[in-house]
Amino acid sequence: MASKGAGSFKRRGMDRDTARSLIASTSFEEAELNALYSQFSRQSGGTGEMNHSEFVESMKRIGLQDPVFIDHCFVAADTENKGKVDFQQVATTLSVLVHGEGNDLASYHFKLWATDPKGMTAEEFAQFYVHVRNLDPDLIGEEHEFEALQMELAKKAFEKLDVNKDGLLHLEEFQAAFQHADLLLSKDLFERLRDPLRTRGILSLFEPEERALLSLLGE
Repeated sequence: MASKGAGSFKRRGMDRDTARSLIASTSFEEAELNALYSQFSRQSGGTGEMNHSEFVESMKRIGLQDPVFIDHCFVAADTENKGKVDFQQVATTLSVLVHGEGNDLASYHFKLWATDPKGMTAEEFAQFYVHVRNLDPDLIGEEHEFEALQMELAKKAFEKLDVNKDGLLHLEEFQAAFQHADLLLSKDLFERLRDPLRTRGILSLFEPEERALLSLLGE
């Protein structure tokens, strides 16, 4: 396994403090961050920031296709509301999407879809349910009848998750959906949540440098 150090970043253009921060705060190894930073630099034109369209293109390159889901990721990453995201914000986003588990992953999705941190409405949960399901590339282009079915399943799942029946999903209730597949009424959706890029099983066969190229560069 690659060393979790920051020694090689200086020659690649990333400042040492950012490198150390990302190694400590994300799940990426040094080799993966090197590859990701190289790709980020190319796609951002060396400006150090990505605008919305560049972020969308970057996410599509690694396998995310649903535009609404990508938009929510961008809004969550743009913590300063500048309309641009820097490398640290992109790497943090990808760390959750590629390696996120359990409550950390649930908290991220809750932040993506709930406009009020106090709770997620039934409508917001339905949007979450449908658009996460749409991360499956095999479903792109399906008819509206399919989405109507998903909305009905989302309603049933919401009712099952809303334990205290107050019409909102609180973070703890939402986290339960990431622990028990049956609560979401869909094993496929549960697996898609845990691995939106379908990388976990495949990438375990490769060294960190190879995983970086396969999962982050889309090449």
